[in-house]
Amino acid sequence: ILRLSNVYGRGQHAGVIHNFISAILRNEPVNIYNNGTQKRDFLYIDDAVDGMVKALEYTKKSFEIFNISGPEPRTILEALAIIEKAMQRKSQIRFMETKEADISCLWSSYEKAKAVLNYNPQIPLKEGIPRTIQSLLSKG
Repeated sequence: ILRLSNVYGRGQHAGVIHNFISAILRNEPVNIYNNGTQKRDFLYIDDAVDGMVKALEYTKKSFEIFNISGPEPRTILEALAIIEKAMQRKSQIRFMETKEADISCLWSSYEKAKAVLNYNPQIPLKEGIPRTIQSLLSKG
C-alpha cells in the first residue's frame, strides 16, 4: 500500500498548487482557508512515480505500507510565495473560513520508504512549481 501526499505537477487539474496557479492566471483572488500557516508535504509527480516504481520492484515481503511523500513540509503561504515568484505576479488573497476537516499539519515521513525502497524525493517545491506552471502554460 502506498500513501501519497499532495501530489502536484504536469497533468494536474485540481489541488492547491493547481488552484493557485489557475487563479493567478485568470487574475482572480487566491482562496486560502484559515490563515495559510497550515503545513503540507507537496510531492512532485516525478517523485511520486519514482516511489511507485520502486515499490513495484520490491519483492521481499508480500505486504508493506509506505509513505511516498515530499521532501519537507511547507505552509500554504510559502507555496503561494513560490508560485508568485515563479510567475512574477502578486496574487490577491481571499482568506476563507476554516474548513471543518482542515488539519494544521499534514506531513508523512518517508523514512521507511527511504530505508527499504531507497526512495528519496528529489524535486523541492521551488523546482516543481515552475515546471507545473510551464506545463499549464504550454496547454494554452
